[in-house]
Amino acid sequence: MGITIASSSTFWEFPSSDVTILEGHSSEVFNCSWSPTGSLLASGSGDSTARIWTIPDGPCTSETHSGPPKALVLKHNKRSKDVTVLDWNGEGTLLATGTYDGQLRIWSKDGKVGLDLFFCLYENLQIINYAFSKGMSQ
Repeated sequence: MGITIASSSTFWEFPSSDVTILEGHSSEVFNCSWSPTGSLLASGSGDSTARIWTIPDGPCTSETHSGPPKALVLKHNKRSKDVTVLDWNGEGTLLATGTYDGQLRIWSKDGKVGLDLFFCLYENLQIINYAFSKGMSQ
């Protein structure tokens, strides 16, 4: 049994041996973002976490990898909900995460919080987009 992906009128089928399933989030995943370095994949979920997955180079087969990739869990406050925005800086050293209820955090790639902002307004503020400016590395 393989995995089938449909896009418009095109279908691709991948054998199960070529697919790695990343397990860990306890709710739906809203987005993913590859680091510019290519070996790190960030995911944001409705479980109030983002995760940084280290993805080995090359095909993901049982002969080349032992078990699924491990993830570094980035926890937002309990009052924060869906992690809806992810963006890496140009060097792949910082990850920005934004939540549906207005929390923005900037993390190092090893999971340390460098900046923590919470937008508190009379109206509900949703962070729906964020991007690093060119050259931001610290």
